[in-house]
Amino acid sequence: MPPLASAYLALTDDDTPLPQRTIPRMLACAAASVVLAIGAPLGFVVLHPGDNPVGPLSTKLSLADDE
Repeated sequence: MPPLASAYLALTDDDTPLPQRTIPRMLACAAASVVLAIGAPLGFVVLHPGDNPVGPLSTKLSLADDE
């Protein structure tokens, strides 16, 4: 067996599992979920601007030039 493989296997021989639910990991997961929940729709709107109609507008507001 190559020496690097032996070194890797020696590092993974520890029988005590590390705690998976730590506060930094939970905060990172929460931040990633917020970024994905907000960023995915915004990214779609930025990449496809013509696919989204303009929302309800007031009758006093016009997108046409005043003549």
